[in-house]
Amino acid sequence: YTEAVRTAALNKAIIWIVRFASDNFAVYLIPEGAWPKDPADSSKLAVEVPLPSDLLFLASVSWDGEDIPRKSLREYLATGAEDSMASGDPQIYYQRATYYLDVWPRPQTGKKCQIYYLQKPPDLEDEADTPEVAEAYSDCLLSYAAYWCLDGQTGEESRASGFLSRAIEQRKEALFLLQSNSTFKMERKRTTEIFNKTFN
Repeated sequence: YTEAVRTAALNKAIIWIVRFASDNFAVYLIPEGAWPKDPADSSKLAVEVPLPSDLLFLASVSWDGEDIPRKSLREYLATGAEDSMASGDPQIYYQRATYYLDVWPRPQTGKKCQIYYLQKPPDLEDEADTPEVAEAYSDCLLSYAAYWCLDGQTGEESRASGFLSRAIEQRKEALFLLQSNSTFKMERKRTTEIFNKTFN
């Protein structure tokens, strides 16, 4: 595999680990200027505002300190929010695509709207970069990267499934070690060297 493919595989592995075993949550305050002041600014009530570009998973949305219920697209459309011109404190929200949020009713006050979300780690530029995950996940990182390469690049599904099973077990072990505050030492090696050995 080329360095570009190996780096892409490691980035996929980092996201996979963070989704299941990270507490890297952040709070984002939606700018007050994101809310239209005049209902006539739009033919529909739904207000679409951009979300942070490093958003990996949207955990919750609050308005003036109170959580707003999340709705699926079907539930959201069933409320008539797309056609309603009502305004007031938001009662529901819907995440449109990945980086946009719709709320209903249309807010018109200066109250705070905050979102609580899981942050996406920065991408590795090359395979020598250090991943922003706990060192306990090193083996898991490499196993999932191997799975991604074998499954998506060469179509070796049988070998790929073995690496995925291994990655899942390693993720569980790493999470247990971190949660139990166990102390352990892991030799630091260049990602390239470890990654290459994974396929031997």
